[in-house]
Amino acid sequence: MASVAAGLMNRMAEFATKSTKKDVGMAEEGIVLDSDVGERVGTCWQRACVKSGHNASFLYCGNSHMAGYDIWRNISSSILTTNCTPDGDNPPFDFGMFEQALSSGIVSSKKFVLKYYYCLWWGLQNLSTLGQGLQTSTYAGESLFSITLAISGLILFALLIGNMQVPLFENMDERLLDAICERLKPCLYTDDSYISVTTDGGRTGFLNRGLLKEGDFCGEELLTWALDPKSGSNLPSSTRTVKALRDVEAFALAADDLKFVAAQFRRLHSRQVQHTFRFYSQQWRTWAACFIQAAWRRHCNRKILEQRHKEEEQMKLSDQCGDYGGLGATFLVSRFATNALRVVHRNRNFNTDGELGFNQGSVFFFCYLSMDTPSTSPVSLLRISSRSFLLRVILSDLSASVWKSGVRGDKLRVKVNKLASTKTQLPYSYYSIPYCRPDKIVDSAENLGEILRGDRIENSPFEFQMLVPQICNVVCRLVLNEKTAKEFKEKIDDEYKVNMILDNLPLVVPLSRLEKDSPMIYQHGYFVGRKVQYEGTKEEKYFINNHLTFTVKYHKDSQTDSARIVGFEVNAFSVKHQYDGKWTDKTRLTTCDAQTKRMVASSDPPLEVEDKSEIIFTYDVNFQESDIKWASRWDTYLLLADDQVHWFSIINSLMIVLFLSGMVAMIMLRTLYRDISKYNQLETQEEAQEETGWKLVHGDVFRPPVNSELLCVYVGTGVQFFGMILIAMIFAVLGFLSPSNRGGLMTALLLLWVIMGIFGGYASARLYKTFKGTEWKSIALKTAFMFPGTAFAIFFFLNGLIWGEKSSGAVPFGTMFALVLLWFGISVPLVFVGSYIGFKKPVIEDPVKTNKIPRQIPDQPWYMSSAFSILIGGILPFGAVFIELFFILTSIWLQQFYYIFGFLFIVFVILIVTCAEITIVLCYFQLCSEDYLWWWRSYLTSGSSALYLFLYTIFYFFTKLNISKPVSGILYFGYMLIASYVFFVVTGAIGFYACFWFTRLIYSSVKID
Repeated sequence: MASVAAGLMNRMAEFATKSTKKDVGMAEEGIVLDSDVGERVGTCWQRACVKSGHNASFLYCGNSHMAGYDIWRNISSSILTTNCTPDGDNPPFDFGMFEQALSSGIVSSKKFVLKYYYCLWWGLQNLSTLGQGLQTSTYAGESLFSITLAISGLILFALLIGNMQVPLFENMDERLLDAICERLKPCLYTDDSYISVTTDGGRTGFLNRGLLKEGDFCGEELLTWALDPKSGSNLPSSTRTVKALRDVEAFALAADDLKFVAAQFRRLHSRQVQHTFRFYSQQWRTWAACFIQAAWRRHCNRKILEQRHKEEEQMKLSDQCGDYGGLGATFLVSRFATNALRVVHRNRNFNTDGELGFNQGSVFFFCYLSMDTPSTSPVSLLRISSRSFLLRVILSDLSASVWKSGVRGDKLRVKVNKLASTKTQLPYSYYSIPYCRPDKIVDSAENLGEILRGDRIENSPFEFQMLVPQICNVVCRLVLNEKTAKEFKEKIDDEYKVNMILDNLPLVVPLSRLEKDSPMIYQHGYFVGRKVQYEGTKEEKYFINNHLTFTVKYHKDSQTDSARIVGFEVNAFSVKHQYDGKWTDKTRLTTCDAQTKRMVASSDPPLEVEDKSEIIFTYDVNFQESDIKWASRWDTYLLLADDQVHWFSIINSLMIVLFLSGMVAMIMLRTLYRDISKYNQLETQEEAQEETGWKLVHGDVFRPPVNSELLCVYVGTGVQFFGMILIAMIFAVLGFLSPSNRGGLMTALLLLWVIMGIFGGYASARLYKTFKGTEWKSIALKTAFMFPGTAFAIFFFLNGLIWGEKSSGAVPFGTMFALVLLWFGISVPLVFVGSYIGFKKPVIEDPVKTNKIPRQIPDQPWYMSSAFSILIGGILPFGAVFIELFFILTSIWLQQFYYIFGFLFIVFVILIVTCAEITIVLCYFQLCSEDYLWWWRSYLTSGSSALYLFLYTIFYFFTKLNISKPVSGILYFGYMLIASYVFFVVTGAIGFYACFWFTRLIYSSVKID
């Protein structure tokens, strides 16, 4: 974009330079007349020529023979200099955004280098500020160029935000971080103590003296030694003497430990790192040392934070106890009920062996709030709960669904979920590949949203006991054949991850960031295996993760000595287990053993997947106490680390809204007020005949459009989806659609869409009656079937493709029947009810009468054409949601947590305002051009943002995703087409109603004879 701006400024400079000659009537070859600069300068010259009483044709080539040319030639220089100079506080002509370049004198320079650098600086300056420094004139070309410049700068910045992650750090092995933290040793050096001393007797030459500050490091020569596979046992010489000037707290990594860590980090020898850093370069050493340092700091900060939370909880323990009664207890109970709804999942029938919650919901909630008042009678409990309407509504949904506090030895049942991959987007059941199976596989009850997501929750052979650690539990032994080995290799190739559930918490792999004090982030599930090079071989081999180290985090209640699960983490390893003798059920492994406390180490050789390979699946269980309370255990999973990006998006969108609001305010308070006053003062018939502008089309502005029935259907469909999104977002912001309620968001969207059918039918029938329609049943039928039929046809086709891949993401026949039943049994009747009510309402009267004969629309300039106005109107609404759209797509297709509905709700409000205001502005310009066909254009102007959304999804597919199968690509574009269609009808309905209100307002404010 900077080069485009530079080219434009170069053309401007060339044009202005060639035109400063005295013979202004003889135009030189090579002048770019179609550029904006040429038009502005040419317009100024023409006005100056006509103003001075001369013929404007004198400015063109070949007209020197015309009468009066000689006189013009003698005075042209002074006239053009006086009337077209850019200098001064108030220049005679508004050059707009090019005034700065003309005033700087760069246009008169004949040195190409100076011109090029100035033009490059001009383009970069305005791109970096999103065009905020541009002072444009009223010329349409300048305005469009400024808009393009601002949007391009925004898009470039957004692309920069989307690619901020350093590629090297994306390939970091988490096991390296664990190995580092295990071997780092904190050290304290006192005054005048030596940290390191030169070992070669000193050096001759220059002696340099420096100061190591906080965050610095020394001894980086060990990094080259540790990573060199040919290095011997002799340590390298120290190149400096380091002395502590005061008490210094640091950490150290011994040479042997550093060599062990480097040996585990095989990715340091990858081609990507070799192409980025030279192996012995100072840049590589600095990078590796900072990486080690960041890992240790995160480890220390995490420990300090955990201790601080524990101390704060002990201090607040006395404040949480007390006797609650009357209305105060009602508020507390209601508040807890609201919070509890965010963390409970769904009603399920648990068996009674340690997994059943309280059936007396009200007693449970009150005792949770007031544990030190056991003497409270059930009568008072019922009395207090009856005062809270919210509590009465929620308690019916919470019975038998809350985890009971566990004590040591209680059974914890781990459930397995689908296998998921970001490369194929096709989920599979856990037991679709030959993993260890329990004696009997039992499917868990799932709601509609879970089934549509492809979740398949089943029991597993993993059995935990509360607060009882386990080491090297053998699940099963499996010998692969050619078929099963191929199945594992296919899943490893497609990077499938295993998902599990414990106490409704998903299994996650903890990941760390390199920024200081950054929070821990989590990855859904662990990989089935890895395809990597091993021991320096060039051939990539398949290794399966057959050993799992589970970490169950719990929050302990000091009063009842019970514990609640607040975290479920795992580290997966590939280990080739060894044992003596023949395999039996009592065989003890030598690679890990519970009796000898021998655990799996990262240095153990991995297990390769091949025909006749023996796989022994094992797992460890560790319990870790946490300060996180059970009610807020999801907060750690949903902790937002990129909130600055979201705030930037919101602030940028607010700037767009303020800009559009200023334009609308200017139209309403200045231009429109002046027009209405002028029109109301027209008294004579001659004056009325001379009137121009938007009032001139008052007799045609409310003429029903072409295909008015189709417009009514689209408007009603947009209202239906708008209500669905708005209510779902409000519930999500209030916490009623927590991610702990798996599938709850999708279920809520489906049910809300069905219920909102009554509003869709009402809107379409009411608008249809405004158009003097009489067949309301026809409109109701089209509203109920047009959009849902199209979406269902696409969905049915995509589901057939998923069935062909034998994926668990395929919707079963029973669920498909339930969807059809919701559509035909509830949605369609509600649409008809809404249409009936809307058609019975009084017709919306037009503020002015419509002429019988349509008025002819004058020819419009190119920038007021329908296609151009529609396309330009969708840019700003799309820009308002662009950043948030990136995170939504990442959450959906890259399987990341997304629970920032607060940001999303603000962006949605900004989208509504942006769609309304841009449509009003363009509608006003259209009416001023005496074009009264605003009905469809108002809908398509804001609805065209869906086109940009779909184009961005195409861009996202090729730049962010690594989808390997054609079927997966078809699924992606099919679902994105449905999403873009929904976005089209929603934004189109918003723009239509904004323009509908605007036209009725302005035409009801003038006197019409």
